[in-house]
Amino acid sequence: MRRPPSWLIALSLGTALVAGATPLAAQKSAAPDRTGTYRFEERSGADVVTQGTFTLTADSVSVDAVPGPCRYSPDSRPSGPIIYTCGNTTLSFDRQNPLARARVTFPKRVVETQRVCRIFTTDSRGQQVCSRYDYDQTERFVSTTIRLRATRVGAP
Repeated sequence: MRRPPSWLIALSLGTALVAGATPLAAQKSAAPDRTGTYRFEERSGADVVTQGTFTLTADSVSVDAVPGPCRYSPDSRPSGPIIYTCGNTTLSFDRQNPLARARVTFPKRVVETQRVCRIFTTDSRGQQVCSRYDYDQTERFVSTTIRLRATRVGAP
């Protein structure tokens, strides 16, 4: 069997590569354009945790939020999310899908009630027993992360 000329093989391979690349290019251009300015306000109960705007461009995110000022975090790595620290909150944006995978981390106040003995007495066997209990409330802060919900308000 006779082998086809090399120029015919190269032409066939080139045509196949171009034909194969066309659907990918069409899919890429059909993807929704997410660039723009977005407004957000996140609450924890009645308290507003953070509010402000962020702007997405093709390759970056900029943030203006309260509490502020917002600063690009040195914890941002090329393989991880884009991170901004705004006061006591942290905003993070996924590099592949920054709008759908935006997160806000904030300290949430948790109040705990604890039963405490106020008065001890000694029983008939000489053991210390509690004769009066009270309840004390203590508060602590827990780091909480939620999805950042945003509404588009304009073009970049």
